[in-house]
Amino acid sequence: MAAFSLESAHYTKQRVEIALKNANPAIKAIFKALLDSLAQDKRNVQLQFLPITAADIDTGADGKVVATGVAKLYGAYLKRVSDVDTTGAYYNFADDATDNSAAGDVRAVLFANAASEEMIYVNPIGEPLADGLVVSATTAAGGTTESAATESANGFVIVGG
Repeated sequence: MAAFSLESAHYTKQRVEIALKNANPAIKAIFKALLDSLAQDKRNVQLQFLPITAADIDTGADGKVVATGVAKLYGAYLKRVSDVDTTGAYYNFADDATDNSAAGDVRAVLFANAASEEMIYVNPIGEPLADGLVVSATTAAGGTTESAATESANGFVIVGG
């Protein structure tokens, strides 16, 4: 897996706007506020938009390594796949370079149990990541038992320096 590769916050903002084209208007407003705040308060900190697909995190062993290295997690957006499965799934964001095997590595958790449900995580100061970012869909918060493909989600994360 590649290391984080940061770019101008302007490019990240464009990618987020495109990704959220059909999202709930409140979610669009929250991400706009986050990115505006980062541009103003952090003087256009370098960011990276990292897409996540349901195939990345659905039933893969040990979650999906999104990238490795030191960064901060500023935001995440996930939309559960359109399926009739109503089993709840926990979407874990872990500070790790290899897998989701240590519950202590989890830095954020989102939950969904309905088709097409939208979820967000926003941290304007950034959650520090020392090793990398692993995203997984599991049957428990901080768990390691992977959820079924029908319980997965698509979306993105925003990381920065």
